[in-house]
Amino acid sequence: IYMINTVVTPMHPTKVLYRCFLQCPSSCGCIVLESGHLLFLSSSFGSMRTAAVLLHRRWAHYRHSFTPMDDRLAYLDIDTDCNALRLVCVHLPHSGYTDDLYDLALTRLEGVVLAGRRAHRLNIVGIDANAVLGTNVRCDDEHIIGNCGMGLRNSRGHIFAAWLHGRKLAALNTMKENTLENLWTHELWSTGEKRQIDFVLLDEVRLDVLRDIEV
Repeated sequence: IYMINTVVTPMHPTKVLYRCFLQCPSSCGCIVLESGHLLFLSSSFGSMRTAAVLLHRRWAHYRHSFTPMDDRLAYLDIDTDCNALRLVCVHLPHSGYTDDLYDLALTRLEGVVLAGRRAHRLNIVGIDANAVLGTNVRCDDEHIIGNCGMGLRNSRGHIFAAWLHGRKLAALNTMKENTLENLWTHELWSTGEKRQIDFVLLDEVRLDVLRDIEV
């Protein structure tokens, strides 16, 4: 918790709504940090992984409800003065797992997203996709995958891209130009290769709310 406090202390007072953490203390529930931010944790018994949502303190007074699905998926519903939001944190299986398990994780995420839409909530998804999308290709909808992504799309990236198009979720950090240093989100320990495999997703029909994006 001390290390998390040191990370969240400099959170921007006006730009940050929430952050996702995929490795936190193995626990479940809500922790009020020294900074006043709220840390919601979701984990399974015996798991070393935790999906978590960190809510900025300026939003803490709004009505909210946290739903931990398992150690890979959790979401926080929050009702602000202007919007009903669903803030989702999800960690998809890496390449050591089969494509079937990857598809299963996407199906579970789809259920959360569709339920949010039925409740008239705006979905904002922080996702470790373990997939490289890169820039958009000819068959991509530019409102789903932009031309500012990093890298060449890999096999998992094709699966993920097809899923995004089918569910009309936009990968926001492929939409805005940025420096290479601000694009990569993961460094392979074996080769040092820097990749963009973590994304912020938004309902494509609400792209008008996008002003800036950083992961």
